[in-house]
Amino acid sequence: RLVTLGTPHHGSVLARLGFGDNGRQMRPHSAWLQALAEPPATVGTVAIYSPHDNFVMPPSLLELRGAQNLTIDGVGHLAMLYSPRVVQALLTALP
Repeated sequence: RLVTLGTPHHGSVLARLGFGDNGRQMRPHSAWLQALAEPPATVGTVAIYSPHDNFVMPPSLLELRGAQNLTIDGVGHLAMLYSPRVVQALLTALP
Protein backbone atom coordinates (compact mmCIF):
# COMPACT_ATOMS: atom_id res chain seq x y z
CA ARG A 1 0.00 0.00 0.00
CA LEU A 2 1.15 3.51 -0.85
CA VAL A 3 0.11 6.26 1.57
CA THR A 4 0.91 9.90 0.81
CA LEU A 5 0.68 12.68 3.37
CA GLY A 6 0.07 16.25 2.25
CA THR A 7 1.68 15.50 -1.10
CA PRO A 8 1.21 18.19 -3.77
CA HIS A 9 0.31 15.65 -6.44
CA HIS A 10 -0.61 18.41 -8.87
CA GLY A 11 1.74 21.16 -7.62
CA SER A 12 1.02 24.38 -5.78
CA VAL A 13 0.35 27.91 -6.96
CA LEU A 14 3.05 28.99 -4.49
CA ALA A 15 5.60 27.27 -6.75
CA ARG A 16 5.35 30.28 -9.04
CA LEU A 17 7.44 32.05 -6.42
CA GLY A 18 10.15 29.36 -6.64
CA PHE A 19 13.30 29.39 -8.69
CA GLY A 20 15.09 26.84 -10.83
CA ASP A 21 13.98 23.42 -11.93
CA ASN A 22 12.12 22.61 -8.71
CA GLY A 23 10.03 25.77 -8.88
CA ARG A 24 9.06 25.00 -12.49
CA GLN A 25 8.37 21.33 -11.76
CA MET A 26 6.03 22.10 -8.84
CA ARG A 27 3.83 24.55 -10.76
CA PRO A 28 0.27 23.24 -11.12
CA HIS A 29 -0.17 20.73 -13.91
CA SER A 30 3.46 20.83 -15.09
CA ALA A 31 4.53 18.02 -17.42
CA TRP A 32 6.85 16.71 -14.70
CA LEU A 33 3.98 16.40 -12.19
CA GLN A 34 1.61 14.92 -14.75
CA ALA A 35 4.11 12.10 -15.28
CA LEU A 36 4.12 11.39 -11.54
CA ALA A 37 0.39 11.80 -10.89
CA GLU A 38 -0.67 8.28 -11.82
CA PRO A 39 -0.94 5.97 -8.80
CA PRO A 40 0.64 2.54 -9.27
CA ALA A 41 -1.95 0.22 -10.78
CA THR A 42 -1.01 -2.75 -8.61
CA VAL A 43 -0.79 -0.91 -5.31
CA GLY A 44 -3.69 0.40 -3.24
CA THR A 45 -3.07 4.12 -2.75
CA VAL A 46 -4.34 6.47 -0.05
CA ALA A 47 -3.76 10.24 -0.20
CA ILE A 48 -4.19 11.93 3.18
CA TYR A 49 -4.35 15.70 3.09
CA SER A 50 -5.86 18.75 4.71
CA PRO A 51 -8.02 21.32 2.95
CA HIS A 52 -6.32 23.77 5.33
CA ASP A 53 -2.80 23.05 4.01
CA ASN A 54 -0.90 26.33 4.09
CA PHE A 55 1.73 25.33 1.50
CA VAL A 56 -0.25 23.55 -1.22
CA MET A 57 -2.91 25.77 -2.74
CA PRO A 58 -5.62 25.21 -3.79
CA PRO A 59 -6.45 22.02 -1.84
CA SER A 60 -7.74 20.26 -4.95
CA LEU A 61 -4.10 19.92 -6.06
CA LEU A 62 -3.57 17.49 -3.16
CA GLU A 63 -6.07 14.94 -4.46
CA LEU A 64 -4.84 11.96 -6.46
CA ARG A 65 -7.07 10.47 -9.14
CA GLY A 66 -7.53 6.74 -8.63
CA ALA A 67 -6.54 6.88 -4.96
CA GLN A 68 -8.65 6.86 -1.84
CA ASN A 69 -8.49 10.55 -0.82
CA LEU A 70 -8.92 11.24 2.90
CA THR A 71 -9.23 14.80 4.23
CA ILE A 72 -8.24 15.88 7.73
CA ASP A 73 -9.77 19.28 8.51
CA GLY A 74 -8.07 22.02 10.51
CA VAL A 75 -4.46 20.82 10.17
CA GLY A 76 -1.69 22.74 8.40
CA HIS A 77 0.92 21.19 6.11
CA LEU A 78 3.70 20.75 8.68
CA ALA A 79 1.28 20.20 11.58
CA MET A 80 0.17 16.97 9.89
CA LEU A 81 3.34 15.37 11.26
CA TYR A 82 2.17 15.93 14.84
CA SER A 83 -1.59 15.56 14.59
CA PRO A 84 -3.13 12.61 16.48
CA ARG A 85 -5.96 12.58 13.90
CA VAL A 86 -3.44 12.21 11.08
CA VAL A 87 -1.63 9.44 12.96
CA GLN A 88 -4.95 7.63 13.37
CA ALA A 89 -5.70 8.03 9.64
CA LEU A 90 -2.23 6.66 8.81
CA LEU A 91 -2.72 3.65 11.08
CA THR A 92 -6.13 3.00 9.54
CA ALA A 93 -4.75 3.30 5.99
CA LEU A 94 -1.90 0.87 6.59
CA PRO A 95 -2.78 -2.84 6.53
